[in-house]
Amino acid sequence: MKTSLALLMMALLCGCAAAPERPDPAAERAHAAAVAAAEARAAVAVPGARVCRRLVLGIGNVDWVSGVVVAVEGDVVTVQIDNPGRMSHVLDGVAVVRGARLRSGVELWTPCG
Repeated sequence: MKTSLALLMMALLCGCAAAPERPDPAAERAHAAAVAAAEARAAVAVPGARVCRRLVLGIGNVDWVSGVVVAVEGDVVTVQIDNPGRMSHVLDGVAVVRGARLRSGVELWTPCG
C-alpha cells in the first residue's frame, strides 16, 4: 500500500514538475487580430448586411456613414448609402449622399445595427 501510494505521488509530481509551454504574447495578439478581421469580413461581405464606416475629418472630427451591402466581389463590397452622415463627404470621387453606391474594400466597413 505504501509503495503504490509512493509511486502514485511520484508520478503526479513528475507530471507537474515540467513547466507548461507559454505561448508568445505577440503571436497570440496577431492571431486574435486575424480572427477578428476574418469575423468582421464574414459579417460585412453579405448582400443585405447593414454596415457602417468611420470617417475622420481633420484632427478630431469623426463622422459615420452607413448603408446596405448590395454586391460582393471578393474583398470588395458595393454599399448603397442610406445615412450619409452629418457632414458632406466625397470618397473615391463619389459624393456620399443618400442612394449613392460606394465600392470599396470590405475591411473599411464594420457591421452595425
